[in-house]
Amino acid sequence: MGPKPSFFQLFKRGRYSRRIEDEDDAGHNRTELFTVAAIGFMLRHDAAFKRHFLKRICGLEGVVDLSDYRVECQPYHCSDLAILKEKSTAYIIEAKVGADLSEHQNPWEQKFRIGGYGEQIRTKFRDYPEKHYIVLQNAPCVDDGKEDKHVVEEGKDEIKCHSKTWENLFRDIPESALSVDLQDSLGQFEISFLKSRKFKNMKNAKLTSQIAGSYEGLRSLAMSIDITSAKIKFDVQFEEAGLCFFWVKIPKKLPRHRELTRLFRSDSSPIGWFGYVQDGKVPTGKLEVWFYFRSKAEMHKVKSFVKSKLGPIPIKGDEESLAIWPNAESKRSDFDWFSHVFEKLEG
Repeated sequence: MGPKPSFFQLFKRGRYSRRIEDEDDAGHNRTELFTVAAIGFMLRHDAAFKRHFLKRICGLEGVVDLSDYRVECQPYHCSDLAILKEKSTAYIIEAKVGADLSEHQNPWEQKFRIGGYGEQIRTKFRDYPEKHYIVLQNAPCVDDGKEDKHVVEEGKDEIKCHSKTWENLFRDIPESALSVDLQDSLGQFEISFLKSRKFKNMKNAKLTSQIAGSYEGLRSLAMSIDITSAKIKFDVQFEEAGLCFFWVKIPKKLPRHRELTRLFRSDSSPIGWFGYVQDGKVPTGKLEVWFYFRSKAEMHKVKSFVKSKLGPIPIKGDEESLAIWPNAESKRSDFDWFSHVFEKLEG
């Protein structure tokens, strides 16, 4: 049985999740692009969600005519999402998923006003007398008890700035099939309030020692292959039918693995991951190492290199990815197996 249709399945099968470089996506966080597109879809097709969003995020109280507010996804570089009331008010939303707010995006920083998003907003949305800039992320922009509002400039150049969190949006959200799917799907990303949905009904305290052991094992392995402590990036995902992943991303720069990493097109994106996969049908996780590709040529080079270094070991893949896991008869411990693979790949 295949996976159920969902926003997350659209993400996995769409251009957002593929490691393909093109003019539109270069330098962008693909999870943010997808998150904004999914929210834009909901704003267009779910009236209850739109009303909730306008109240919780835009601050519109009372009865509003939803048709007065047009929604645009990424109309300009300074706007992930724009909600526009014609010739009147513009709500410009900057959504952050798994990335920090840069100074030029932060209205509490000087760089926002001069040369940053503040300057761009004044230009791009000059036809809207009232302009609101809203930062939507895991934590508030200010954590010192100050109000989450800030005004930049004066008169016709005034921008009313607000700090909102994902919890502000998703707490007490009207329940519908679409909104539940949206929350479950976006919970796969770095949105802390939604990630907690997966744990509400879990009673797995007895697994604490295994979880801690897996964490420390992967962390130690990462450091042993020259991923510095500050650069170790863990990720956890839960999918349909109990399928889950716990992994560490493999960065492009690995000093002892230059022969391998030079086969990947140069940029700052991770080239793969290593860790555990569990499908919900067995009590233990499966050890796997994955690499991701941008082209057939890259795939052929990496696959040939891996086979030449590892010899007869289970390998599967396609034009976008390659997976490696232990032989059924392997007697190595988890740490020893991962270490063995990376030692072989050193050359």
